[in-house]
Amino acid sequence: KSATITGIEKSIHEAYVNAIRMASRFIYIENQYFMGSSQYWSPAQKGSHNLIPIEIVRKIEQKIKKGERFTAFIVIPMYPEGVPSDQAVQEMLHWQSKTIEMMYVRIVAALKEAKSSASPLEYLCFFCLGARETIKGSQGAISSQSILEINKSVDQNQIKLADSRRFQIYVHSKMMVVDDVYAIVGSANINNRSMSGKRDSEIAIGAYQPAFTHAGSLGKVHQFRMSLWAEHLGESCEYHIHPQDHVNMIIEKARKNWKIYNKEDKVKDLDSHLLLYPIEVDSKTGKISATVKTFPDSTGAVLGNPTNLLPNKLTM
Repeated sequence: KSATITGIEKSIHEAYVNAIRMASRFIYIENQYFMGSSQYWSPAQKGSHNLIPIEIVRKIEQKIKKGERFTAFIVIPMYPEGVPSDQAVQEMLHWQSKTIEMMYVRIVAALKEAKSSASPLEYLCFFCLGARETIKGSQGAISSQSILEINKSVDQNQIKLADSRRFQIYVHSKMMVVDDVYAIVGSANINNRSMSGKRDSEIAIGAYQPAFTHAGSLGKVHQFRMSLWAEHLGESCEYHIHPQDHVNMIIEKARKNWKIYNKEDKVKDLDSHLLLYPIEVDSKTGKISATVKTFPDSTGAVLGNPTNLLPNKLTM
C-alpha cells in the first residue's frame, strides 16, 4: 500500500542535507548542476533556495573553527549541456558562479577568523572532466584537413575539435559520497528544479554502511568511490583512501591536466580526466575569477552572464 504524503515531498533534499550535517572527513559530489542557497548570495536572490551549498559551507566553517581537516570535492561539467555561449547556458553558469563565490567568501572569512594560513581550496575544490589525445594516440585518427576533404561544408566547431583534439567529458551523474560510509545516487540535480519538491519528479537511493567506521571505511561505498577516482585520475593510489589529508596532491594533478587540456600551441595526450575547474579564488576576499576568459574552443564566458530574456525559473 502506498504511503500518504502530505505537503511537499522533499526527501532527496533532506537526505543530502542530513548526510552533509553528519559528515566527518570529506564529501564527494558529482552533479550535472551546482547552484542554490540563493538567499545567501550577494546580493541575496529568490529562486534557488535549496540548502545544499550553504550546508556544505557551514560544515566547513565548523571544521575550520575546530582546526580539523575536511574537504568537499565537487565534480561538475565544464559547462552545462548546449553551446557555451548560448544565453540559457550562460545564465546557468552565472548562477553557478554566484553559488561558488558565496561559498568561498564565507570560507575565507572563517579562515581569517581562525587565523589559519590554509588555502580555501583545501576545504572546497571544484573539478570538471575532459579528454585530449593526439592523432597518434587516438582511435578516431582524423585531421581537420581529412574532414574537409570528405565534406567541405562541415560545421566549423567540428573543425576546431579536430585541430585541438580535446573535448569535455560531460558529467551527467547526480550523486554524493560522505566519508565512504554513505552514498546517495539518483536523478536529482543540485538546482531548484530538482530540489524544490514542487517541480521535476525525482528518485534516489541511499546506501549506508554503519559497520565501517569513519577512520577506516573499506566497504562497498568506499569501493564505489575509489573506482570512480581510478577512472577520473587514471590510477588507484593509497592516498585516495583518505583524500582530505592529501587534497593538494589531487589539486596539483588536476591543475597539471588543465594546463595540458588548455594549451593551444601543442597537443599532448592526457593520461587522466580530472581537470581543475578554471576559476581562481582571491585568498583575501573569497571572490572568484576565471583563469581563462572563455572555455577552450568556444566564446562562452567561464563565469557566465545573466540575461533578461529568459525567466529565472528556466535556468535555476
